Amino acid sequence: MSKSASSDVASASFSTASSSKGAVSRARRSSSPAYSSLTDVQTSARAIRYIFQARFQDANHLLTSNRNSSSSASLSATHSFVAFTQALVSYESDQISDALALWKQTEKLCSASKNDSAEDKLEQKVLLADAKICSTFLQLLQSADFGGLLKGSWALRQAWKLYQSTYEDLLKQIEQSFRHGELSKTEVAILRHNLPHPFQGDGPAGGYTASERDLVLSHSRPLFMRLFQIMGLVCYGFGCFHLLLSLLPGHLLKWLKFLGFEGDMHVGMRALTYCMNSPDSKSLLARMTLIWFHTVIQTYYAIDEDQMQEGRSSHLLSEACTSAPPAVFVISWMGQ
Repeated sequence: MSKSASSDVASASFSTASSSKGAVSRARRSSSPAYSSLTDVQTSARAIRYIFQARFQDANHLLTSNRNSSSSASLSATHSFVAFTQALVSYESDQISDALALWKQTEKLCSASKNDSAEDKLEQKVLLADAKICSTFLQLLQSADFGGLLKGSWALRQAWKLYQSTYEDLLKQIEQSFRHGELSKTEVAILRHNLPHPFQGDGPAGGYTASERDLVLSHSRPLFMRLFQIMGLVCYGFGCFHLLLSLLPGHLLKWLKFLGFEGDMHVGMRALTYCMNSPDSKSLLARMTLIWFHTVIQTYYAIDEDQMQEGRSSHLLSEACTSAPPAVFVISWMGQ
């Protein structure tokens, strides 16, 4: 089964997971914390599609109206990301300050102690790492002095550790859910498929057929889709870290490894590909990041295309344009 087909099935099953045949089943699922979180992710995914259509006002309106009736960390982080992207495009000091304030609110929301589920806490750790990275970047845009660089380096290290610890905790959660009968062997195999090394983890081994995957995704259970979504979320941050650090000169990488960072291009691309095929709201961002790598970075750094095992840019672009009509800057990538 091709990656594009797998992604289509995952997206279709994710969008249909909110409907059921009877009113009783519908009420039961809508009261589930996992189901409510998945609904927030759908809203976030819609807002991110608006970004790539240059519809920032629509994205802000959608997220603001939903945040008024929800204290979801996912919606808060997406709203902050929309403001972050808009600030980078305009480069206006007022929008940079507004985006920074939103990220600080998201950071407080993720750090607040609540009686949330284990899955929500895992998601909040990843969103907290995202908040630290984006806040650091915005602060450096405002003032890139030596003290700011030191503070930013410490924040990046904290974010890196959050991604790593969430990976480990998420794998433990998957194994625990399998032992308690909440996940089937096929569901666990799907969750672990194509995870970047060394995060495959231990547990029930074995593959699955395309028909088994289709059956699981078409009858997706909220817990399975929730864990699939969180794994995609952490893979996006982890993959971007690896991909961007791998582009630095070798002598800098030695110092970064001494500080606890790593930069492996293939690990980064594999993590982004996992996110791209997941039901997380950042799946389109992961696809666009891979497109950016193939069309811009690969040419600039003269990277041999034969060494790349992931999808090519033309294939990724055609799928991205199917899921979201492209804005002008996306069409420019198509020209490249």
